[in-house]
Amino acid sequence: MIDDRLPVPGASLDREIAHGEAVDAEIERFIERRGANPPRGEEEARFEDSELRHNAQREARIRFAKVQYHYAHAARLRATVEALAQSHVEAAERLQQQMKEEGRSA
Repeated sequence: MIDDRLPVPGASLDREIAHGEAVDAEIERFIERRGANPPRGEEEARFEDSELRHNAQREARIRFAKVQYHYAHAARLRATVEALAQSHVEAAERLQQQMKEEGRSA
């Protein structure tokens, strides 16, 4: 049997406990939602921006190095091919000289 004369908890403090419990539950729900999807902090945003800038600079340096490599390689190939072509020209000239000499002696 419940005695209706018992005071309501918090009544002496002139406060409603049920309202406080509802507020506590609402705060708990808010914390759970925030924990599931935390906001991006300012420090995290600065770090991410810094990382993006660093990666962009790194990629630009790599592209520049590749361009330099290809130009240098083209110059090496050109020098090799020119030297090879010159050696063939000299061989042809030697053969022509031999043909002339053989033509005179024949």
